[in-house]
Amino acid sequence: MYGFPPLQLTVVSITNNTDKTINDISFNYEGSMTNDVVIPTLKANSNKQTGISTIHLQDHSNIMMYNKVNGETFSYILKPDIINPGIAVKYSGVLRIRINDVKENGELEIAVTIEE
Repeated sequence: MYGFPPLQLTVVSITNNTDKTINDISFNYEGSMTNDVVIPTLKANSNKQTGISTIHLQDHSNIMMYNKVNGETFSYILKPDIINPGIAVKYSGVLRIRINDVKENGELEIAVTIEE
């Protein structure tokens, strides 16, 4: 029987509690050289789930979320210093993000709950 490697993933569950469709939401670790995890469209009053790999992290890092509106990028720190390089291969957790409002300029008002 083959074993599975340790989970090296942060699960992101995002809920849009507004009446607007939100486009171009992405996630990554600050300073990461890997591609962002992108949710192209999140419809009004819906939710989606994705994961961010922690396998290549080498340093303390923030989990970041970005959204792009009309060429402007808004950034949000979901959790600061989430990863310690010594425990990166053992870390897994769930981030629950609730989008509660969208400002006129496209910036999101969010609430974050972390389950570790």
